Amino acid sequence: MERVLALNEVLLALVLAARKSETAPLTELPFRWRVPDEPLRFEVYERYRTTRPAILRPGAIIDFPRVNRRVFLEPELGVTSLVPVDPREAHVKRRLERYSTFFISYADRNRDRSWYQASFPDAFYAEVLVLARTEDRRVRIERHVKDWFRPDRDFAIRVVTFLGAVAVLTELVTQSAPPAKQSTPDPARGGSSSTPAAPFVRTVTIDADLAHRIGQGMTLFVETYNSIRRETSAHSQVCPMGFRLAPGPLAELNAFHDLVWSVILGVPRSPAKDQKP
Repeated sequence: MERVLALNEVLLALVLAARKSETAPLTELPFRWRVPDEPLRFEVYERYRTTRPAILRPGAIIDFPRVNRRVFLEPELGVTSLVPVDPREAHVKRRLERYSTFFISYADRNRDRSWYQASFPDAFYAEVLVLARTEDRRVRIERHVKDWFRPDRDFAIRVVTFLGAVAVLTELVTQSAPPAKQSTPDPARGGSSSTPAAPFVRTVTIDADLAHRIGQGMTLFVETYNSIRRETSAHSQVCPMGFRLAPGPLAELNAFHDLVWSVILGVPRSPAKDQKP
């Protein structure tokens, strides 16, 4: 259930990023999100040239037809060690090994297509996104992926957090969006008529760490600005070559302050605690 809910959050973020309006049909989205009813079936080689059946159950498969990309989402919600004493517990490694076999092993004796090509004959480039629960887990999984798997021209493996997955997939959504309609001549009016392009909308996901850094940076900026003005004012009062400070851009700074705290970070305004420069 946790796996399904986590993936639904990713799907919701992509829909909000790609949908032109609340009434736009979902069929116009530039991607296709699929949760296969049946697993992906293939075979793996064992010793003495024998094979055994194997399966893959991606959390979701996302197709981006305009850029010929296919992304397999693999949520990694475990908390066990990535280097267990018992090698049978290395579930992340074994799962990615199955993906590697699926992408590069031949599906028939003619050796002219892989299991992936047999299942998806459209020749989309494949990428596996491993979704980690936390940044620390992401770093550790990524380190082991680099140790276990070499870069391959037929597919890619990337490790991201769930929020990082939204950013990566939103970029693909942007690349997959159809171009805006151009102006076309209108003979009836003796001129040209144009369909106004949809307004540019960008959805940005900010995790807790980035929100903390943004808030900390804004606070430091305001404190530094006020400190410089105080020190400069005090110096001008005792220095023989005193000068009068020009008024600061308070309206602009207050607008920037509100943008950071209210719009970006979503912190409710409190008149009693306004931190104005």
